[in-house]
Amino acid sequence: MIIGVPKEIKSEENRVCMTPAGVEVMVENGHKVLVEKNTDDAYTRAGAKIVNIPFGLNDTSVDKLLN
Repeated sequence: MIIGVPKEIKSEENRVCMTPAGVEVMVENGHKVLVEKNTDDAYTRAGAKIVNIPFGLNDTSVDKLLN
């Protein structure tokens, strides 16, 4: 499965929906994780691919923070 992690768009929101440790677990279990750019290098080290633009939703599970 491809899992997309977009940057948050709310003002003053600095949290993200998945930590680098969560990315590592997903990758270890055979998933591909795409993280929208402007994130910490820890995501790359954990196995995520950093993408420049928001990704399509066709075959991607997108995680976001919910209120």
